[in-house]
Amino acid sequence: MGAEEELELRPANGCIKNLTWECHANLAALPGFLVSLTELGYVESAPLAQLRRFTNASGDEFVIVLTSGRCQVRLSYLTPGPEREQRARAILNDVLTHCRTAALVS
Repeated sequence: MGAEEELELRPANGCIKNLTWECHANLAALPGFLVSLTELGYVESAPLAQLRRFTNASGDEFVIVLTSGRCQVRLSYLTPGPEREQRARAILNDVLTHCRTAALVS
């Protein structure tokens, strides 16, 4: 997975408030991805049909679509509007950095 693909994060089509961001890369296939989410403080919520949802203490969610591996970053509604894109990218980058670090250690 190249750096360009990793950082392709776009606002979801149906979200006019920029609270939901989509990444079409199959991040769930990365070694240690799910472990990284839990080590970063995300707790898995009850699964919904074809989704796995992980929520952090701030109320942000990381959602994985099981059929495609596509991911969504769903921001807490408390995230100020001007900070939403930066916050979504920071969440994605934190998870990817943690995955890479874990892969180097093991």
